[in-house]
Amino acid sequence: MLTIALGILMSAGGPAQGQSDVPRFEVGAQYSLLNFDTFAQFSKAHRRESGGGGRFTINFNKYVAAEAQIDYFPNDDIERIGPFNVPLWGSKTLTVFGFKAGIRRNRFGVFAKARPGFIHFSEVPGFSCVIGGGSWPAAGA
Repeated sequence: MLTIALGILMSAGGPAQGQSDVPRFEVGAQYSLLNFDTFAQFSKAHRRESGGGGRFTINFNKYVAAEAQIDYFPNDDIERIGPFNVPLWGSKTLTVFGFKAGIRRNRFGVFAKARPGFIHFSEVPGFSCVIGGGSWPAAGA
């Protein structure tokens, strides 16, 4: 049965042609992984987050394009400190934008990207600071 279906599909098609024109706009969706270090003395200093997002590209020509991407990582981190659960970092939204340039062939391309960006944390760990043993500014100054 599979052989018959493949035979019908192969005989029904015409000659294959690659895309000769580059589309002006491209829209895509992706799955993303975010790895970052907190540089703090939490139990999990290295974090790995899983999320998804979308990408929008404007092709100027066959070799150069502008690109913007946004990813959302929904996991909220919680750190157990003694009897308390302290929320850390919350959900994350990552946005990058910039240019890509490279060589595009019929079936593949090789590109370099320069895309600075921003990351937003829905929560930032709170710390209290206690200053003691004197007054500010120092007496007699």
